[in-house]
Amino acid sequence: MTKAAVDAMVQEYDAGATLRTIGARHDVHAAWVHQLLREAGVKFRPPGSRLAVAITAEDVAEFGRRYEAGASLQEIADGHGVSLATVRRRLAAAGVKIRPPGGRQNFTRAAVSAEQMNRLVDTGEP
Repeated sequence: MTKAAVDAMVQEYDAGATLRTIGARHDVHAAWVHQLLREAGVKFRPPGSRLAVAITAEDVAEFGRRYEAGASLQEIADGHGVSLATVRRRLAAAGVKIRPPGGRQNFTRAAVSAEQMNRLVDTGEP
């Protein structure tokens, strides 16, 4: 792992990302991220704690696009440094129909039109 990659991981962690999220972004296991950050002298947050992550209307629209394309709630959460519950809650508030667990293969198209997603991005309102 290059110094630049480790420096990027340190910045992501300091910004509030979890070890798991950082690992997903860099295609490495969270345990490896932990080791690299420890070697870089990072002071770790208590397990399970996170810094608040601001979620914009554009983020929610992106969640919706990725979810409609078949991404799982966990994949979306890992990619944005937020919890699965946050993604589920924000999508549901935007009117996206949440698939049942394990329903990725047999999901139906979300009941949110492109017009609704664009309005969400423009106004922040579903």
